[in-house]
Amino acid sequence: MAGQSFTGWLAAFSGEMATLAERVRPSVVVVRGRRSGNSSGVIWRRDGLILTNHHVAPYDRAEVVLADGRSLAARAIGHAPEVDVAALRVDANDLPAAESGDSTHWNTADCNA
Repeated sequence: MAGQSFTGWLAAFSGEMATLAERVRPSVVVVRGRRSGNSSGVIWRRDGLILTNHHVAPYDRAEVVLADGRSLAARAIGHAPEVDVAALRVDANDLPAAESGDSTHWNTADCNA
């Protein structure tokens, strides 16, 4: 932030976050659980692996709505309630999976988009 006002830094950061949101938008899905209502998840692999929160999809089945509007049946393939994570699988291929980065070079409290 050296040599840059906070307002300038905030505007740049906001622009970077908007760019990031546009990049991941195709990978974000709506997850409809049996009793939990609607929430979100992310396509983790192109072959239909979707990650969401356990409290969103605590049962064996859920419905997933893709960014393109398709609605797919999902089955739970793993639950880790102690860290609130659930893994779902849909029968689809060539899905727009989110890019994952390499966090091994990050430091605690880094802000990287």
